[in-house]
Amino acid sequence: MSSRFLRPLISKIEIERKFLPTRPLLHALTLTSTTVPTLPPSIARAHPALVHFIRDIYYDRHDERLAAEGLWVRRRSVVGGSSTSSLASSWEAKVRVGGDFAASQFVEVEGAEAVEREVRRVLGDCVALDKIGEQLVVMSDLTTRRLSGRLELHYEDGNDVADELQLQNLTVAIDQVVETTAGDFAASRAVLEQMQAGRDGGGVHNSPDLFFHEIGELELMTEVRTEAAAIGNNQAEHHTREHETRRKAVAGARAAQLEAFMRAHPALFPMTPRPRGKLNAYFSWRKDRAAPR
Repeated sequence: MSSRFLRPLISKIEIERKFLPTRPLLHALTLTSTTVPTLPPSIARAHPALVHFIRDIYYDRHDERLAAEGLWVRRRSVVGGSSTSSLASSWEAKVRVGGDFAASQFVEVEGAEAVEREVRRVLGDCVALDKIGEQLVVMSDLTTRRLSGRLELHYEDGNDVADELQLQNLTVAIDQVVETTAGDFAASRAVLEQMQAGRDGGGVHNSPDLFFHEIGELELMTEVRTEAAAIGNNQAEHHTREHETRRKAVAGARAAQLEAFMRAHPALFPMTPRPRGKLNAYFSWRKDRAAPR
């Protein structure tokens, strides 16, 4: 009788750390020269950034059950900075494994089938994403102008931080975010195109009727793999628990290393006052707007 094995379990983990955007970093991301004098010696270069416009529609139940269980479900549409770029749309979910709104650790889930499986895990119901409006509600509809590039470190003997962090996978982004007014992505994109990153919305943020938020984000992607195991009594459940334990440990370790890297460069990645992610900022704005005046 041939041996049977459980399949390997693989998770893509996204470690994020929010910071307040700075002009030196913005300058570095928009230069085309390989020499960037505004960066510290430990950073070899910032690869020129690309601009994308992103529409994120987040879904949940009225009681916010998914978010309470650490699951964020969204439909994401992305278009490049060029007016001729095509629009790509996909289902995504983020499963929290640690951190908070400013320093988060997520397992990334992509594709309708995988997202439906995560929703079913939390709700115990089968949610068909093609009929999502019948079972879940839109919690937020946001349009983002994202300036995103990659940081490259100097690799030297004994540079444990660079080796441990695998910084070839380290990306940096500056996001400007507005509410997608009346579900009109093109109009909201036009509002953002009139702004310049690092300008704090050009005064738009002063309007109580228009949500605007600007935030920087340093992101590290890593993969956790738990190898196949022989099938036996309760082995499937044990295999899953082992994988979940490993990915939490790896995410926590990587998050601590990323935090140390950012604290070593406070002029580029300031974290005081405490930065807020776009969802946290949006829900706070909506709560303030609903409050009696």
